[in-house]
Amino acid sequence: MVERPLLAVRGLSKVHGRGCPDCLRLTGPAFNTNACPTCRSIVACDEVDLDVYDGEVVGVVGESGSGKSTVLQCLFQDLRPTAGEAFLSTFANGAKSIWDANLREQRFLRSQLLAGAFPKKDYIGLVIGLRKKYWPLALTPEQWEKICT
Repeated sequence: MVERPLLAVRGLSKVHGRGCPDCLRLTGPAFNTNACPTCRSIVACDEVDLDVYDGEVVGVVGESGSGKSTVLQCLFQDLRPTAGEAFLSTFANGAKSIWDANLREQRFLRSQLLAGAFPKKDYIGLVIGLRKKYWPLALTPEQWEKICT
């Protein structure tokens, strides 16, 4: 049996501003900018994929302005991503992206399943955790409805 990740992130992208077709095409390391030359939107992160398995500790590292905080803020639902999906194995049995959660489910995810610590500007570390209490659970939609009400 193949082990399933506790958290699977696919194609996470976040653009601040109205965005346009050039945003992702004309930004990034090759262009040495995250500001779209056409619409001036800021590409905070693009096509981030991440798997976190039971027992793993994952560090998000990068230069200032590389999107570390944006990725974590999207995972903790402080920011709505422009694109992508994130599946938590303990949320809807891993079949529903956490970004498709309704308001009740979002409250439950934030208060019971996800834990995050975001630094002040002068700190270096960023941490996001999955609360161990619910890791073994694979809840049905009916169980989620009961818990979230």
